[in-house]
Amino acid sequence: MKTKKSNRQHEMEKETMKRVWQSFLFNGLPMLFGFAGLAISPSLGTFIMGLGGVIMIIRKESTSGRGTIRGPMAIVLGVVITIICWGISAYFLWAEISIGWWRF
Repeated sequence: MKTKKSNRQHEMEKETMKRVWQSFLFNGLPMLFGFAGLAISPSLGTFIMGLGGVIMIIRKESTSGRGTIRGPMAIVLGVVITIICWGISAYFLWAEISIGWWRF
C-alpha cells in the first residue's frame, strides 16, 4: 500500500533538487567545461576550472545538494579553488611554452 507524501516532505525534496541544479549550474558546469578543455590544453582546462571559484566569489555562495555555504566562508572557498586551479594552469602554461607541447 502506497503512502501519501506530506506537503512538507514534498517541499523539502523540491528544495533539495533546486540546490542540486544550482550546484551543477554554478559549480559543476565550469568544472565540466574545464575537463573538456583538458583535451585541448591542460592550461586552458585548469583555467576554466578556476572560473568556478570566481563564480563563488561573485555570488558569495557555494551550493550543494545538502546545504549552502554563504558569506565569508564561500568567498574563502572560492579564493582557494581559484588559486589552486590558476596556479596549476600557470604551471602547465609554463611547461607548454618551455617544453613545446604546442608544437605538433
